[in-house]
Amino acid sequence: MDQIKKNFLEFEKEKRLFERKYCGTYYWQTIRFSIGRLITMTPQGNTNSVSCSVNTNNPGGKRYLALGKDFLKELSNYCHLKKCDILYFDKGMKMAYRDVDGKKEDVYFGYFEYEKKYQVQRCYYVKKNEKNPQKPGIGTDLILPDKLILKVQFLLRKQKYIDQTEEAFIRSLCDEMNVRYNKNISPDKLIKEIRELCITHKIYEKFYSKILKKTTPRVIVVTCHYGPILFPLYNIAKEFSIPVIELQHGLTCSHLAYNYGDVSEKGKELPDYLFTYGAFWEEYMKLPENLKTVQVGNPFLEAMKEKYKHTVLNEKAIVFYSSSFFYDGEELEKLAVDFCKKYSDKGYEIYFKFHPGEMAVWKERYRLLHNCKEIQIIDPSMNIYEIFAFAKHHVFVASTVMYEAMNYDICRYVYTFESDLKSSMLEKQMPLMEKGGGVEFHDAEELEDLINKGVKAEAALTDDIWKPNARENGQKALEKILSMSRAKNGRV
Repeated sequence: MDQIKKNFLEFEKEKRLFERKYCGTYYWQTIRFSIGRLITMTPQGNTNSVSCSVNTNNPGGKRYLALGKDFLKELSNYCHLKKCDILYFDKGMKMAYRDVDGKKEDVYFGYFEYEKKYQVQRCYYVKKNEKNPQKPGIGTDLILPDKLILKVQFLLRKQKYIDQTEEAFIRSLCDEMNVRYNKNISPDKLIKEIRELCITHKIYEKFYSKILKKTTPRVIVVTCHYGPILFPLYNIAKEFSIPVIELQHGLTCSHLAYNYGDVSEKGKELPDYLFTYGAFWEEYMKLPENLKTVQVGNPFLEAMKEKYKHTVLNEKAIVFYSSSFFYDGEELEKLAVDFCKKYSDKGYEIYFKFHPGEMAVWKERYRLLHNCKEIQIIDPSMNIYEIFAFAKHHVFVASTVMYEAMNYDICRYVYTFESDLKSSMLEKQMPLMEKGGGVEFHDAEELEDLINKGVKAEAALTDDIWKPNARENGQKALEKILSMSRAKNGRV
């Protein structure tokens, strides 16, 4: 972990920020990820304010009619909710729904195959993605009347929802963070977001209580615990004595949501368990005492490796992976085009794989690539594991898919270059580099030399990174948690 992140973790512990409340609600847990990203992942002197991304749904007049229809639809869904074993909070993320044989499948939850044994009820806690297949469930529009009522109450009884003492502290905190980290975090904007966050927190507590009473689940599963509107869920679940499990969905190395300076339980609303991919990941986590890790593996990765095991490897295929333009876009683009121009006569087949978030804008942002017809842009629907199976050479900067690539006998190269974000990029890859996960290079000539010599990364011990037999592990772990919950609550 780099020094800025370490300093931030020490700072929030020193200030005892997790203990702070606004109108009786703990708020630091919810906003720390956004503030931490602003402080640790943007260049010094950045003037952007923090955004907590709280889903407050304050629409204009034209949207109220549509929202009314949404509410009636969700009310109908609520009336049809049934009792279940597992209440699954599905974010409907594009990353979670990948193309498999022409169908969109949930790769985080679905491949554990819990639905074959247990009754599952879904709650979509962001707006449903119509491009993804939706199973029966409920969204969050059921709380619209509560939001409107509270908004009216706030206008009529404004002082009840304002904590002047805490606002004075927040202003002094912003002043100190701006000086210490050379930022320009607006105290007025932050106070407004914290106020809305705390109001929203109270509304969602009521919403989750209704859902839990209606469905009486034996366990709750989430895939991304730090979504702002999920934090109220965890305390409500504890009141109902329902364990909450998070499924690891990506990198945890140096990730602020999985690393704390203060590991006490005070002021921290979290799931009870985190199902991790393997022992490796736990080396790079520092979690509060009330969140326990369980090593299970990645069932989707295992299924896809089996699916494409007979694919013929192309010795001349090279794939460049963008992690997003925030990290490496322009530099990686220049490298790919430079490599293509210098070595096109050697028979290489050059591909570029964009981060899913870039596909809609790549033609505008990546002019060099757009004009270089020799480089083939990989269709976003193509399964990443099929790419690993057919291409011999793979070039990364800070792409998370490098971890998955370690399951394959392929060449992995890590491009490093000078930039303001170099330390952040290298920090993501360093744990793998230490395990021999990739060979470092600095320019097109060095990359071609590595390819020509057949230099490969060291064979890493992937079982630590991806614990084998993930589906079976996940099912056994769930059953154990359910058994402990039954014993605790005196159930048979």
